[in-house]
Amino acid sequence: GRGVGMDVVKTNLDKLGGQVEIQSQVGEGTVVRIKLPLTLAIIPSLLVSSGGQRFALPQVNVGELLRIPANQVREKIDKVGGADVLTLRGELIPLLQLNNVLGLNQTYFDAKLGIIREDRRQGLVDDRVVSKEGTSADPEQPVAAAKQEAIVETPERRGSRTSDICIVVLQTGAFKYGMVVSEVHDTIEIVVKPLGRHLKKCQTFAGATIMGDGRVSLILDVAGLARQADLRSLSDAEKKAYKAQQSTGEQATRQSLLLFRNGAEEHCAVPLRLVLRVEQIKTSDIEVRGGKKVIQYRGGTLPVYALEEVASVEMLEESDSLAVLLFVIGGHEVGLLAEPPLDVMELDLVIDESTLRQTGISGSAIIQGKTTMLVDIFEVMRSLKPDWLQESEAGGGAKPSAGVPSILLVEDSQFFRSQVKHFIEETGFPVIEAEDGVMAWTVLEEHAAEIGLIVTDIEMPNMNGFELTSKVKSDMRFCHLQVIALTSLAGEDDVARGKKVGIDEYQVKLDRDNLIRSIRARLPR
Repeated sequence: GRGVGMDVVKTNLDKLGGQVEIQSQVGEGTVVRIKLPLTLAIIPSLLVSSGGQRFALPQVNVGELLRIPANQVREKIDKVGGADVLTLRGELIPLLQLNNVLGLNQTYFDAKLGIIREDRRQGLVDDRVVSKEGTSADPEQPVAAAKQEAIVETPERRGSRTSDICIVVLQTGAFKYGMVVSEVHDTIEIVVKPLGRHLKKCQTFAGATIMGDGRVSLILDVAGLARQADLRSLSDAEKKAYKAQQSTGEQATRQSLLLFRNGAEEHCAVPLRLVLRVEQIKTSDIEVRGGKKVIQYRGGTLPVYALEEVASVEMLEESDSLAVLLFVIGGHEVGLLAEPPLDVMELDLVIDESTLRQTGISGSAIIQGKTTMLVDIFEVMRSLKPDWLQESEAGGGAKPSAGVPSILLVEDSQFFRSQVKHFIEETGFPVIEAEDGVMAWTVLEEHAAEIGLIVTDIEMPNMNGFELTSKVKSDMRFCHLQVIALTSLAGEDDVARGKKVGIDEYQVKLDRDNLIRSIRARLPR
């Protein structure tokens, strides 16, 4: 062409201190050579060692570093589904041992004998417990062997600082996991060298680098190591662990939350999916018109409210700036005033539904060591502007008559089940409840003539939402029923799997307006 494109390339290369060479031969083609300064191939990395070898981790993937004291290993690290997991601020983090993934010899320092010995443990949590009498907790292990284990390993390895566990918390995309290494060294800048062609398909290494002492260190591929260790399979184990917690009376619920403060020491949260956007305003931007607080927003007027107007909570502190959380309720945009800083967290909540329950507060949970109130924005607006929700219901058509089919609501969490049931029943639809897929199937067989639609959770014990939907769609008696899946976090894999088994639509938990609209559209008339 006119050479405009190559001129742009040359200009940018000049800025970087690079060079471009072009060689053309008529009838044969053109060769373009680009030379860049070495510093452009340098990345900041964290040096770790395992099995006596050094490796580099790209610092962009490193979230944090942890050291678990030897006497806290059993407290912090647990076995779920045969795999090691770390409990970190209420979240389960799957773990991989770099030694095991790479097939390296694992050693430890025996403080009593003063030598390096081979470590025979494959997992981080050792289940070989020896009693004081010398009998093993494992009935298949001989007593003599149990005594030997007690003398050689148990006391020194769990009591010495050399038995502490170093964990590097890594993140690749939305997936987070922990890598157990022998030692963590300094952060340095390294020059990346590509691997040879014969190692091109190796998914555990992203390249290599030559250290200052002349030795070669391999650069670890964070995503590749997770695939190699099959860490994705831990998701099922995580669900089982938290379902087991529920069976003991506690309710663990996966949720993505927006955290904010209503007062200096009053912490609140709302489901992130309900928040349209967040705006930062000056307190002076709030105007009072007709006894109502409003702000000018996108060429119009936006009503804003404080939680103190409906609930017995602290008043907002006087400050120069506030945050406004925007929601859409009954087709109207509305703002909830909050105090910065804001934070977003995805975690499993153990919800207390009674202690702090009041108008606008659906319950509470312990988040980052603080008692946090869970705000029910629909209840807040129902108290402040009841006509908005009535307009929304009228907009969807007349209220159902007494003969309308019932909705089968399948949800193992009492907290979510009561919330969603309230949404549906206040609109006039009768609801039949079930705690899991097994109970739902029994209800279907007993009340087949009454049920016209199924609204189900995905993650449930005994029989999950996928299994229930597949069973419903493959039975001639119920295959006509449409299924709406409720979820807190719906990934692309889950949506694809849901469509495969017959789920007709996904809706976010506690998104009242969209759920009611979907029910109206899919319930047979």
